[in-house]
Amino acid sequence: MLQSIISYGLAVGAVYALIGITYNVMFSASRVFSFTAGMLGMLGGVLGALFINKWGMNAVLGFVLVLVPAGAVVREAALIVLLHPALTAGQATVVALASRLLLTVGDLGWGLVALLADRRRRGPGWTPGAGHRGS
Repeated sequence: MLQSIISYGLAVGAVYALIGITYNVMFSASRVFSFTAGMLGMLGGVLGALFINKWGMNAVLGFVLVLVPAGAVVREAALIVLLHPALTAGQATVVALASRLLLTVGDLGWGLVALLADRRRRGPGWTPGAGHRGS
């Protein structure tokens, strides 16, 4: 029992650490605080719980599948399975792919906003690699 509690605590702590590192890297790179990491972290936790508790996967395998880049394929497959009782398989697939497309477009849009805000802050004559961020 103690081993189970320790492994669970380490797994949850690792997820929180990854989310914290993601916030730090995103803010350091763009100077814009993005909440996308929190959304993906929450989705990862829900999918991890689904894989481990409902589908009976090994805890390590369940979390590794969630940590595939942006949950690609795994997220869509889980969404199709979860939507299948309410929609046909084709409709659930369309919803899952449309969700991936909208999330990707949203991420790219916020990335563009961050890039434009950074360029505006630095001024029109700034070029990449021309000096330290604080100069």
